[in-house]
Amino acid sequence: MNKFKFNHQVKITISGVKKMGKKAESSLTPDHVIKNWEELKDYMQKGYPADEKREQVFEDLYHMVRLMCDNVPDMIWAKDRDKKFIFTNRAIAEKLLNARDTMEALGKTDMYFANRERSLHPENKKWHTFGEICTDSDEFVLKTEKPGRFDEFGNVKGEFLFLDVHKAPFRDEKGEIIGTVGCARDVTREKEIEKNLTESEKLFHSLIDNMLDAVIILDFEGSILFANRAAFELVDIDPRTPLQGFHVKDFALGQSMMDIENHQQMVKEDKFGFLGNYQIKDKYGQVKWVEGLGRKIEFQGKVANLVNLRDITPRKKAEEELKNREKLLEGVARMNHILINSPNLKAAIQDSLEEIGSATRIDRAYIFKNHVEESTGRLLTSHWMEWTNGQVEAQLYNNDLQNIPYEKLSPDLITNFTQKKPFYSLSRDLDSYTHEIVEKQGILSLLLVPVLVQDKLWGFIGFDNCTQERNWKEYELTILKTAADSIGSALDRYDFEKALTESENKSKKLIKAIPDMMLVISKEGFIQDYSPKNPELMSIPEKEIVGSNISQMGLSPADLEQILKMIKTTLITNTLETIEYALDVPAGNRYFEARFIKLNEDNVLSIIRDITGRVRDGEMIKSSLEEKDILLREIHHRVKNNMQIISSLMNLQIKYENSPEAINILKESQGRVKSMAMVHEKLYKSKSFSMINFKDYLTRLVSDILYTYDLISHIDWKLDMDEIKITMDLAIPLGLIIHEMVSNSAKYAFKKDENGRIDISMKMVDDRFFLRVADNGVGIPEDIEWGETDTLGLHLIDALVKQIDGVIKLDNSQGTSYEIIFPPMSYVNRG
Repeated sequence: MNKFKFNHQVKITISGVKKMGKKAESSLTPDHVIKNWEELKDYMQKGYPADEKREQVFEDLYHMVRLMCDNVPDMIWAKDRDKKFIFTNRAIAEKLLNARDTMEALGKTDMYFANRERSLHPENKKWHTFGEICTDSDEFVLKTEKPGRFDEFGNVKGEFLFLDVHKAPFRDEKGEIIGTVGCARDVTREKEIEKNLTESEKLFHSLIDNMLDAVIILDFEGSILFANRAAFELVDIDPRTPLQGFHVKDFALGQSMMDIENHQQMVKEDKFGFLGNYQIKDKYGQVKWVEGLGRKIEFQGKVANLVNLRDITPRKKAEEELKNREKLLEGVARMNHILINSPNLKAAIQDSLEEIGSATRIDRAYIFKNHVEESTGRLLTSHWMEWTNGQVEAQLYNNDLQNIPYEKLSPDLITNFTQKKPFYSLSRDLDSYTHEIVEKQGILSLLLVPVLVQDKLWGFIGFDNCTQERNWKEYELTILKTAADSIGSALDRYDFEKALTESENKSKKLIKAIPDMMLVISKEGFIQDYSPKNPELMSIPEKEIVGSNISQMGLSPADLEQILKMIKTTLITNTLETIEYALDVPAGNRYFEARFIKLNEDNVLSIIRDITGRVRDGEMIKSSLEEKDILLREIHHRVKNNMQIISSLMNLQIKYENSPEAINILKESQGRVKSMAMVHEKLYKSKSFSMINFKDYLTRLVSDILYTYDLISHIDWKLDMDEIKITMDLAIPLGLIIHEMVSNSAKYAFKKDENGRIDISMKMVDDRFFLRVADNGVGIPEDIEWGETDTLGLHLIDALVKQIDGVIKLDNSQGTSYEIIFPPMSYVNRG
């Protein structure tokens, strides 16, 4: 079928046409190229007769056109007025219609093939969607009778296809429209690239516009070609403002403009991307600092400088503030050095004012000193010292600044000084009286910081700004308060040193009058200084004392070790250490007491007293006390034995008595004697001959009473009290009171063999003793009243309660309950 072979182009020549039929009768030369179909038609009409050979020529021409159309990648077709294909090339048949070949499409519409594809894949609605949402371009061309270009797209075989379509009317020989012809190019890949590029551009613009840093593009003449939103905001310009006409010189200041021009040239010469700091101004004239990094790029077809700008104004301000802070701290440090090392206080304070005034960059610094008006007692303040920077008038001799009453000054100033806080204000914001004072001095703003000496308001240090108003920062107030404290400390130290000098003079006189020896000893034990009163009490010759070590004094090894340890302890803890020791000296064997007090970081002061007489007197007193202890112990022992003899005699008497009443009286008396004997027994067995443990005493006393009355087996009893030690003077009456109460309960509260309970408690509350003795027996008859009963026991209880300054309360509503309240008295001790 293919009679022609083509490379990149097709040329139809006369000689080629002649090969298709008989010799053509034409004036055209054999190698003449036919440029268009009209020329070919004319040649055929003139060169060939109307016979069967013409059909062969047109058939060959059709095959030539078919071959050309099938070998191009674009889709080519022709349709009649019913939109049915009358010609398709291989590309449209394969790529769009999915036809078997180019012949299958003839006589069918594109929707025929679309529906066929959809019916073959009903499960996938996206298998073939081509043409569903596109304009009917065939209809458009037929109606307008004009060529057109269209975008047509959709899925084909499940893959997205985008076509760039060109269509035109198809006319017959008479010029009548018989259909449409078209061609389409697959631009799916190009559209995808275009889409990605568009999205990338959108993303790029979004990223650039949302960057915190400003981004601008400059040409190398300084014109601004591009700026992101942050760049507009940096200079306070509406981002919608057109960039035309903006130049970097519209924003850069002075030296920064020169720096930018130099850096632009470096970037242009490809030296490197340059980083620099520049000062710019916004549209309101506000100065800002920016950090810029430039890079050479290509933009809109020419080289340019891409610059990232970062607002570093806060950092610059912080750096400036840090410099000011360091300068201020250095000024305060120098001021402290002057105050500490200068021998002349007034000169030191004057020099300090200059240091702190220069560091704070103010016009005038001064000190006011407080004093009390003798006639009225009012607190006044007066100008005392001053420094100026030479640009303002000095006020040191201004009489208006002398004897100013605090009561007339600003209430806010007084409040701040009362709270030990600085006071600062603009001159125009002050009260009328204070404003009048500062206005005469040309002050626009001032800061006053209280000076405290021993936590009392001594005066204040002031700082004036006369050229411009100033608002002080918190760190400046803190540092200047420290400066004021330093001046206060210097004043206090001056007063202290003055008082110390006077005290030293008094101390020297006092030391001469003290009989004790005094040594200054280093931490290694070397004697640095001394003040001996009696050379015969020193074991080292007087001329050799200074520089010698205490190890040469003849101390025992144990005493020497202990003294060296005490010296170290005193130096570390700053506590007083004391030791007693014996030593052989020229005056004989003597006893000494040494006290060690920290003198400084390396030395202690040792005060040594001869206590030989006290030690020997103490030994005599100790011996005498030991004899008295033995005597007291023997007395208590004998008293206890005598009482036991009395108790035994009563016991013998009971055996000879037949009267129950007499027996009971003897038993009660015997119990009372035992209670007193037990006190003496406790005393002579105790380490102390004046105090006994009352809880132990009561435990034994109650047990003995219940045993005596044979109630120990069926009467429960409980003792609730703290560990209390009391004197014999209280123990005997208190023991007798409890003995009578428990004995009464034992005798009368319970029936024979009846179980019962006795509770005893003794507590101290608010410096008062509360004693309670109670039983759950039948109770005392209601008609019994204290002081009116004939019962000896109750009479005795009443008398003893009065003896200890107590009050008693009887409650017989549920058994019998005695409650006694009495003071602890001087002979009570809680242990």
